[in-house]
Amino acid sequence: MSPEDDKTGDDAPAEFLPASRKLQKKSGGPSGKFSKHKIAAAQSKIDQRADAFMEQMRIELTKLRTAFRAVEEDHLANAESLAVIAATAREVKGMAGTFGFDLLTQIGDSLYEFAVDLKGLSEKRIKLIGSHIDAMELVIDKRITGDGGPEARELLSAMGIATDKLA
Repeated sequence: MSPEDDKTGDDAPAEFLPASRKLQKKSGGPSGKFSKHKIAAAQSKIDQRADAFMEQMRIELTKLRTAFRAVEEDHLANAESLAVIAATAREVKGMAGTFGFDLLTQIGDSLYEFAVDLKGLSEKRIKLIGSHIDAMELVIDKRITGDGGPEARELLSAMGIATDKLA
């Protein structure tokens, strides 16, 4: 087939099809705008789930703190406690992004990657785990959504350097 016969390239005419009535209705009608009532109802549902998310985060942070105390007290590679830390960090990472807590997602990911295959503990490794948990608690307590800004990026960079050194 020659290039002239091929009409799928950049020169092919585009065809725009109107959205079906069903799709228009789901997306706010032909204008794409939802009524104030629908927006308020949707925001109410989000707020209800956000409160449940915050409560779940407090439960997850309590699990992290409990497992961390066991690691701190033993000063050994407590495999069970490290597994709880890694699994909980992964759980936090998975939930946080859904509610716009991108910074929490990144911290949870960093902690998970550090703890998941960690062999042996040193005082510095224990402190780094604690620093991750402290940062997660701060994000939840202050309800820091998004990426947290320049200070948070600096914190993540420092944590990444420490994690790389101590892994």
